[in-house]
Amino acid sequence: AQGKDTIKINQIAEKNLDEVVIWASADEPVNQVAKIVTTITREEIGRLKPQSIQDLLSYAASVDIQTRGSHGVQADVSIRGGSFDQSAILLNGINISNPQTGHYSFDIPINISDIERIEILHSPSAIVYGASAFSGGINIITKKNIDKELSAKVEGGSYGLFAGEIGGAYRIKNVDNRLSFGYKQSDGYINNSDYRIFNLLYGSRVNLKENKIDIQLGYNRKNYGANTFYSAAYPNQYDNTSSVLASVKGEFGSKLKFLPSIYWNRHYDRFELIKNSGKSNNHRSDVLGSN
Repeated sequence: AQGKDTIKINQIAEKNLDEVVIWASADEPVNQVAKIVTTITREEIGRLKPQSIQDLLSYAASVDIQTRGSHGVQADVSIRGGSFDQSAILLNGINISNPQTGHYSFDIPINISDIERIEILHSPSAIVYGASAFSGGINIITKKNIDKELSAKVEGGSYGLFAGEIGGAYRIKNVDNRLSFGYKQSDGYINNSDYRIFNLLYGSRVNLKENKIDIQLGYNRKNYGANTFYSAAYPNQYDNTSSVLASVKGEFGSKLKFLPSIYWNRHYDRFELIKNSGKSNNHRSDVLGSN
């Protein structure tokens, strides 16, 4: 006997759906996208008395700072829920984001006394800063147009803490110059948490009637014990980094502005999973760009 397969088709009642209206429009130009900017002013910096740029950013809305070490040793920044590799870091409008990893985003040669203000761009329009600004951008603006200035700061504390800054500005005819040094060190409050940080920054602005040319040169060096920075299984990690930057940026025209720039960043990194083991990972990254 042969069985017969049968398929039963259930009748489904028809139902009329409401109309759906679809509107078509062109993409909005980036320069017309609404911008959400948070500004940390010089006056606010003076009231907060921060120890590092990371301390300052921790007060800003939509910015999450995850620090490792103290005094600005290392930190990851997240804007609007993005990862630490999705936020651009700029110095006077020049992108200095680290292409190797966002862990080194704050290996930058700047002291608190150099900062005029910090602008944090939260909106999608931050993409004008480049692909690294997927979730936002942080633009650090240094002091300019100062005739004469001299400042110095020294502090000390427990566990061999010492920190000092000295900076000055001087105008020669139509050229504004600023130079600053910074140094921090500590023996660490627990094993392998010591650090040494050195910053050097020079900035110059050439004023040519309605035109301006900005030049900046910087050097940053850090070496620190990275106790459990990346894994609790290896408490004796060690990092030694250095970075160099140079840029020239122009501002030409009165009614129609032309803002060309050219820049170069170099970053060195020597990482030891086990400090003083004789084995290390060494990296060098170079970024050359223009706008």
